[in-house]
Amino acid sequence: MTRRQILLLLSGVLVTAGACASSGASSRRGGSDRNTLTQEEIATVRVANAYEAVERLRPRWLQIRAPKSLQDPTEVVVFLNNSYLGGPDVLRQFASTSITRLRYLDGSTASATLNGLGGRSVEGAIIVEVS
Repeated sequence: MTRRQILLLLSGVLVTAGACASSGASSRRGGSDRNTLTQEEIATVRVANAYEAVERLRPRWLQIRAPKSLQDPTEVVVFLNNSYLGGPDVLRQFASTSITRLRYLDGSTASATLNGLGGRSVEGAIIVEVS
């Protein structure tokens, strides 16, 4: 390899590394968090309720990727603060304007930290915070 080729290769590596570092920093400094949906973000879309907001802005929160149990259905659960409410359809009961924040917990985190799951096989949990 010539000196010029080495310099071009190194500059490409540095540009790539810089791009990766800056994208990670921007998400930590106020960019969107894939596990949180704020009132400000919800206000950017025309939706009537929390379900529609999640469906538009964080659709993966509603998806079941793979069953976790052969006997029990795997589900996404919804909590209001620390109280179990039911499946994702209960989000339709919350007007989009009443939501302060929605948080998503993956299945293992939800199972380890939330009470009231009663042995359910959980893909994830959506925590509703209202004003």
